[in-house]
Amino acid sequence: MSSISVIGAGAWGTALAQVFANNNHDVTLWAREDALAQHIATHHENNIYLDGIPLHPSLKCTSDLTIAAQAQDILMAVPAQFMNDILAHMAPQLTPAQSVIICAKGITKDSLELLSDVARRHCPTNPIAVLTGPNFAADIARGLPSASTLACEDAAQAK
Repeated sequence: MSSISVIGAGAWGTALAQVFANNNHDVTLWAREDALAQHIATHHENNIYLDGIPLHPSLKCTSDLTIAAQAQDILMAVPAQFMNDILAHMAPQLTPAQSVIICAKGITKDSLELLSDVARRHCPTNPIAVLTGPNFAADIARGLPSASTLACEDAAQAK
């Protein structure tokens, strides 16, 4: 069992957290808004982005990025426009052994960087990977069949 933090409590981030919690991982979901984090932690439901889908009872939720930065694997599921700022804040808290997995699509608005390049700039010593669909967050959260692709430079990390 590994510890995983999913940064971003939108539909995709919540669905990813659900999958890992359902597979007996120690999962912390990070939400930017305190009220959403408290609601998820208390009611085990993301009533804003995945309303009506019960979340695994072991799934933890916080709005404290310092707590979320302690996991073995960090899944970055925030929109592209927020990736730079959040990684800039998180990177000093990470150790080189922690994997950073980009789970968002797009490029940065101002610099037109790929999100993997943003991660590499902020986390130059961390293993970086990219996880993407095609899939639908609500289907994944409900445990329906879907497919995802993981790309990374290190075959051991991919496993």
